[in-house]
Amino acid sequence: MSCKLLMISFATIIAGVCFSVQAQEATKKPDGAPVVKLIDAGASPKSKLRMTPAKGSKQTSIMTMKMDQAIVMSGQKLPATPTPAMQFTMEVAVTDVATNGDFAFEFSYPKASLVDDDNVQAAVKEAMKGMLKSMVGMSGSAVVSNRGFTKEADMKLPPKVNAQIKAMIDGMKESMSRLSSPLPEEPIGVGGKWSVTQLVEANGMKLTQTSIHTLNKLEGAKYDISIEVTQTAEPQEVKTPGLPEGSTVTLESLESTGKGTMMLDVTRVFPVSEIKSDSKISMEMNTGGQDLSMQIDMKMEMSIGPAKAGEE
Repeated sequence: MSCKLLMISFATIIAGVCFSVQAQEATKKPDGAPVVKLIDAGASPKSKLRMTPAKGSKQTSIMTMKMDQAIVMSGQKLPATPTPAMQFTMEVAVTDVATNGDFAFEFSYPKASLVDDDNVQAAVKEAMKGMLKSMVGMSGSAVVSNRGFTKEADMKLPPKVNAQIKAMIDGMKESMSRLSSPLPEEPIGVGGKWSVTQLVEANGMKLTQTSIHTLNKLEGAKYDISIEVTQTAEPQEVKTPGLPEGSTVTLESLESTGKGTMMLDVTRVFPVSEIKSDSKISMEMNTGGQDLSMQIDMKMEMSIGPAKAGEE
């Protein structure tokens, strides 16, 4: 795997854990569940936050992801290579709602494209277009509780996805099953705050993620929530897809922080959200008998919003 694709792989993992409510695409039920703790119940009146999408409801959202990175390789700062923002169209249809509040939905990614940017080299654009093209057509289904816990999920890849992208996505499936932001059991009001702690495993890398959610405003079925996210990882060997035979990657440290906002409409699967994160990653690589150290400073911006006319 080239250095550029390796960075994209790590960036995708980090971006993924910043998803807000209901970004679940996995192949199995996770062994452990996120731990949700109420920090402050907030002011009265209080009510229980619960997801209530209706059977047959549909939603089309656009996810936009932009990342910038500075890389130091064995003490030498590499020239910055700008990359364009990526956009994914996500379609969701709720297929069933159980009496206990669990709801099932199907999802697909019918479109993926780059946001035009004159500062990006043509070769970089072509490489990323090829990667995105192979991801178009991903689909799947999930069953989620009305508190946002994933109970079942499945993801299907397009038949012509290339082997490298398939390996990368396969490595992310476990983490994707835990990308929801579960809601507290207790009733809360404005000013209410809760934490969600979960272990995320992606591409062989284990992360601990803690997010703090604060309810700032509520209007009927819509909740305005601010989010703060931190991630850490212990030193570990990383099984990165696509590495040359005999090559190894060891994660020395990972620290990531992020802040964002989310407008949660409990009648819909995807929220309207924005989040920015800063990550510092230190790795050791051995390839072809050569040892390389790598430090990465990465900035990520991600948003999920409703599709506009002509984007569906």
